[in-house]
Amino acid sequence: MHWGYGILIELSLDEDREIYGFDSFKGLSKPTNNDKSGGNYQALDSSFSITENDVWKTLELGTGTTKKELKSRVTLVPGWIQESMAGYLNETNNEIALVHADCDIYEPFKATLMASWPHLVQNGIIIIGIMDNLELMGKTIAVKEFLENLDSSSYELKEREVYDNGFNLVKQSYIVKKIKEL
Repeated sequence: MHWGYGILIELSLDEDREIYGFDSFKGLSKPTNNDKSGGNYQALDSSFSITENDVWKTLELGTGTTKKELKSRVTLVPGWIQESMAGYLNETNNEIALVHADCDIYEPFKATLMASWPHLVQNGIIIIGIMDNLELMGKTIAVKEFLENLDSSSYELKEREVYDNGFNLVKQSYIVKKIKEL
């Protein structure tokens, strides 16, 4: 969730939706061979290791509201995604409209896809981000493996052009769920 900036955006877009943020609060998962398979792997730095309090502070400063007010709409779920997300989502059984999958490492990315898909509503979206990044191929491999196990009529993989932090035009991918399973 990296400081909670994505949650800030979500809070500004919709005043009624509940938002769930999953984070280890211990930094990134250990990269796998899938992550390093692009031939140009770049280890991510320790700036991804933040505390839960750091996220609440970002949200308070960014919205001008108190932590108590924010907690009525935002739930932070600590733990490694691959260990916490499926159980949490199955327990709460909430329907999901939007998933911003902001983990670039294979294992948590695959776990996010697997855990959130059954709860995603028809026309719900999973934001993937940049695919085929030779520095971090784990995400691309996770998406391809995940989609191979779905009926091709149940989703649409789309791209859009956006500007990244360096003001470079890049293609970001996202999945739209076309059919809600019965």
